Amino acid sequence: MKYVVRTQCLENYGSEEDFFKYKFGSEYLVEANRDATALAKVALETAKTNSQYMVEYPLMVFTYEEWLMELNEYDEEYRTFKVEQLMDLT
Repeated sequence: MKYVVRTQCLENYGSEEDFFKYKFGSEYLVEANRDATALAKVALETAKTNSQYMVEYPLMVFTYEEWLMELNEYDEEYRTFKVEQLMDLT
């Protein structure tokens, strides 16, 4: 089954002390047998690039069909942008 996992990034602005701020996120297309497995796959993938300066973590999981339905709330230009930005891990 196909899932879309939405992530959140935190950026550390602190030099001497940690001072994280919420920043952007991404959406990943994942093939998995259940939602928890999809989330775990994205967590493992994003862990590869996490550091003391930037952390990306899974936030929400949707079935691909749910994600497509959510896109209907937006205009065509933004829907196209969202589809193009979807990161494919299948």
